[in-house]
Amino acid sequence: MHSTPSALILLILSILMTAPAWSADEKITEDKAKDLLGKVLSEVSKNASKIEEKSKGLWDKNKEIFKMSREDYLKKVESILITMDAEIQNIQESESTLLARDYFKMRLDAIKLQIEYCKRNLDRLKESPSEEVFRVKQKGYDRTLNGLSDIIELSKEEAGL
Repeated sequence: MHSTPSALILLILSILMTAPAWSADEKITEDKAKDLLGKVLSEVSKNASKIEEKSKGLWDKNKEIFKMSREDYLKKVESILITMDAEIQNIQESESTLLARDYFKMRLDAIKLQIEYCKRNLDRLKESPSEEVFRVKQKGYDRTLNGLSDIIELSKEEAGL
C-alpha cells in the first residue's frame, strides 16, 4: 500500500518527461499536465492519510494483543480462524457471478490453503517453549493473519458481500 503513491508519481513524471516526444496531435498541454498532476497528488495525499489512520489503529490493536495472556490470545486466534473459514464458505455459497470465474475460484482455494497453513502454524506457536519465544513468533503470525484478513475482505467486496 505504501508504494502505490510513489508508483503513481513515477508514472505521471514519466508521462511528463516523454511529452516532448509526442506528435503535435498527441501533445499534452501544460495546463492539462498541471491539472493531471494536481489530481494525482490530491489522490496520493488522500491515500496517505488513510494509511496513516490504519497504521495508528493497527498499533493500538497490536498493543492490546500483546497485553493478552497466552491462553486468551490462542483462544482469540482459534475463533478468528473459524470465522475466516465461515466467511470463505459464505462467499462460496453466495450467488455472486464471480464464482463462475476461474481466477476467483482459485483465489478462494488459495485462501482456504492459507487458513490451513495458519492452523498448522498455530500448533507450532502453541509449542513455543517460553513466553519470549511465543511473543516473537506471535508477531509474524499476526502479520500473516492481518494479510489473510485483508485478502478475505477484498474478496468479499469483489463478490458484493
